[in-house]
Amino acid sequence: MKRKLIAAFGTILGILVVFTSCSAQNAAEKIIGNLTSGTVNLSSGGGQITTSDGALQFGDNLKWPGDKMPGIPEMKGKISGIINDNSTGGCSVTYSDVSASDAQAYRDSLKAKGYGNGLESADNDGLLFSGTNSSGEGVMFTYNTSSKDGMVMYTPAQKTAS
Repeated sequence: MKRKLIAAFGTILGILVVFTSCSAQNAAEKIIGNLTSGTVNLSSGGGQITTSDGALQFGDNLKWPGDKMPGIPEMKGKISGIINDNSTGGCSVTYSDVSASDAQAYRDSLKAKGYGNGLESADNDGLLFSGTNSSGEGVMFTYNTSSKDGMVMYTPAQKTAS
């Protein structure tokens, strides 16, 4: 009898935890949706917020947004955040778990793709590289040596008024 009571209590406790978590998640989605006037989808592994201005995606290991960053090589490591800007067509990616040698190789791959004439800095704390290509597309790459993380930001060529 005691075993059945413990099992029943455990089951009820588990159900309460699930329903409490779901209602808290739903409440958070509603609050964020109201604040941003957007669509919110949260889960235990991340989420996405989409508005008329763009989208924010966050999680543990997201997929490289190659369609939003044409010509920009894929970054090694874990992607934890992606921001798409609908007004400019730009995209930013935050990443982690990248070695210093992989970060240097990535900077070199951007140069090989024709990005240059910008800013470049490297020291014991990390790397910073920014530049444009012949089409006017821009890229900024940052890397922090101690935390092994950083950001890649893509800006499409700006159209001039005719």
